[in-house]
Amino acid sequence: MPTEPRLQAARERGRKGGRRPKLTPDQRSEIIGMLKEGRPAAEIARLFRVHRATVGRHRRRGQNSRSLNVLSVGRFRSDVRTGPIR
Repeated sequence: MPTEPRLQAARERGRKGGRRPKLTPDQRSEIIGMLKEGRPAAEIARLFRVHRATVGRHRRRGQNSRSLNVLSVGRFRSDVRTGPIR
């Protein structure tokens, strides 16, 4: 059976396809809030067990609010303790 009919049959059964999101909508909004507070992306990534790039993607998606100051959220902030979170 060719692929297209199988995809159509799956859609009729309510299937969508694609990878499930790693983070829930609540987790995504919490990440945006933490970024607004000025917490470093690397620290947030460790807390949620995702890659730093994932946090960066959510930062860009959350920038529509204009209240997030990207310049204050960076990897090289001197006032943030480095090392593992305990």
